[in-house]
Order: sequence, then C-alpha cells, then structure tokens
Amino acid sequence: MILECCVDFQLINGACKPCIGRHGVNCTSPCRFGYFGFGCQQRCNCSDRQGCDRHTGCFDLADGKCAKSYSGEILGVVGVLFGIICLSVAGALTRRSKLYYGNFV
Repeated sequence: MILECCVDFQLINGACKPCIGRHGVNCTSPCRFGYFGFGCQQRCNCSDRQGCDRHTGCFDLADGKCAKSYSGEILGVVGVLFGIICLSVAGALTRRSKLYYGNFV
C-alpha cells in the first residue's frame, strides 16, 4: 500500500510531515515573499529593519542573517560616472584646443 499525504504535507521516512516554508502537494512550492510557516499560511508583518524568513517569520537584519551592504555597488557606480565625466571633459578640451590652435598642437 502506497501512502499518499494531504496537500501541504510530504512523505518522509514513511510518515506525512507538514510543509514548513513550502506548500502544495509534496511541499513542492516555496512560500512567496512575505509568507512563512506551515503551508505558507502566516504573513510576515516585519519592520523596515527586519526580513522575512519563509520558515520562521520576521528576523532582525542586524543579527547578520541577511544583512547586505550596498556600499560596494554605490562606489562602483560613482566611479563609472566620474570616469565618464572625466572623459567628456578631456574630449571637450581636446576639441577646444584644436579649434583655438589649429592642427599645430
């Protein structure tokens, strides 16, 4: 006899276990963003300083579980913009000097 588990349960070691952080037949679908727990039936109501874990709910970002710094990305963008501005200024000065001095430079 083949044991078939209900929706939001999966067969593990011959027993039907609840889906935590997942839902559907055999727990095949992860919780969508903002939901967690058994069958993804609970909704996270987290603050701006918290994230939502699909298994346990809200957690503090300061705990380091999922804290992310964007400083590297910001510095990279600033560097690229600075480079573009420098090239533009250099190009404009080169064109200006050719107009002023002609082809002697």
